Formats: sequence, C-alpha cells, structure tokens
Amino acid sequence: MRLATIWLALALAMWGQSVLAATKCQLGKMAELPVRMADSTPLVTAKVNGTDATFIADTGAFFSLLTPESAKKFNLKVGPAPYGLELEGLTGKTDAQLARAKDFTLLGLTLHNVDFLVGGKGFGQVDGLLGQNMLGFADMEYDLGDGRSGSSRRSTARRPT
Repeated sequence: MRLATIWLALALAMWGQSVLAATKCQLGKMAELPVRMADSTPLVTAKVNGTDATFIADTGAFFSLLTPESAKKFNLKVGPAPYGLELEGLTGKTDAQLARAKDFTLLGLTLHNVDFLVGGKGFGQVDGLLGQNMLGFADMEYDLGDGRSGSSRRSTARRPT
C-alpha cells in the first residue's frame, strides 16, 4: 500500500511537470512611457504631489533622486537617509537625505508614499532622476530614438492547484 502511494505521488508530480512544461512563457506589453530627448538625455514627465515634474530616466541609478531645490518645490519634508549613505556622481560626493512624496503619478497611475533620495547639485531644469526602484520593476525595452520606452512582464508558468 505504501509503495502504491509513493508511485501515485510520483505520477502526479510528473503529470504536473508536463503541464508546467506545456505552458508557454509569454511576453506582453504593460505600458509605454513617453520619453523626450534633450540632446542625449532621456526626460520623463511625472507629477509629485500634484505638481508637474521632469526626471531623467537613469537606468544606472539604483534609486530615484530629487534635488534639494525640487524637494522644496514639492513641499517635501526632508530627513536623514540611512546612516553613512553617500551619493557619488560626476560632480563628486554628497551626503544623502530622504524625502517621501505623498503622491507620485507616472503613466496616469498614482503611487502613494514614494521615497526619494535627496541630494546633488542640480540638473538644470530637471527635478531629479528616476532610478531602478521605479524603472526596474519589469523588463524594459528602450527606443529612445523614437522617444519612448516600454515595460513588459513575463508571465511564468504555474503549477495548477
């Protein structure tokens, strides 16, 4: 009896694997983010607490960043970042601070309580950088010459329940 139970469990597991293998992984478009190119800089528009904002789409930044001037512009309370966190870029090193936006709107979708690092010396008319915490949630395809980037999410096969 025990051997029959083991064989039945093994057969069910193998059947589940064959169903799993038969299910195809699909790539589908989730969204298209309009990008405006300023020279070689990809710019994205958004809203922070209802106020228009311009960000550089920076796939090399691990986290989104606001300049100190922009944090004031959006009326954000700025506080300490985790101890020892420094920002280093082309203009040198600076201590980081942290701010939380009550509302952040991108692609018509409003997210609540979004954290930004605050620091740096400014980016001209740009309010900050959109980093991987905002851009890295899905596989991205960039067509900057055509002024857009798109995100897609792969659907994964799941075992039936």
